Amino acid sequence: MKEFKHYGKEVWRQVLSETNWVEELKKSGLEYVALPDIEHEIYKYVKDGKERYALIHYPDVPEEYWQEVYIIEKIPDDLNWDNIVKDYRWQSRGDEPMKLPTRARLLYDEADHRAYEWEKEENPERFTDWRNLQAGHIDPKQFRLALMSLGTSLEELKEMDHEDTPEIDEL
Repeated sequence: MKEFKHYGKEVWRQVLSETNWVEELKKSGLEYVALPDIEHEIYKYVKDGKERYALIHYPDVPEEYWQEVYIIEKIPDDLNWDNIVKDYRWQSRGDEPMKLPTRARLLYDEADHRAYEWEKEENPERFTDWRNLQAGHIDPKQFRLALMSLGTSLEELKEMDHEDTPEIDEL
């Protein structure tokens, strides 16, 4: 079993090929429940008095069957199970552990994406020829509308913790 950190929390990873995780849980006599998540196979169980979660990941290796099991003691702070697998992959290549993004970062990125898509819809000719693209941000009005569609404003974004989003201070 290999240990790594995800958002500062310990995660244990193991690979199973001869058996599967649920069978191992059954053999050990631990009670478990499959969480209601269509996109991920996640089990909650208690071991040594501690609640744990096991994310079962099936790598895309067609010639073999195996399970990667990621065990964590609490649901990820960003509620994103896929980031656990990504973080492990990146760290195994020598990268630093992922840092948890601020809510401001997520709102900024989503507003930027929405504003871009809306502008692309309204002015398709601007996006068909790279020479027509203007440097810098999307239209500030579109960006503000996108923030409003997310239930926030630029002023609220500036008041939030946004240490990972310095561009907010430039708006």
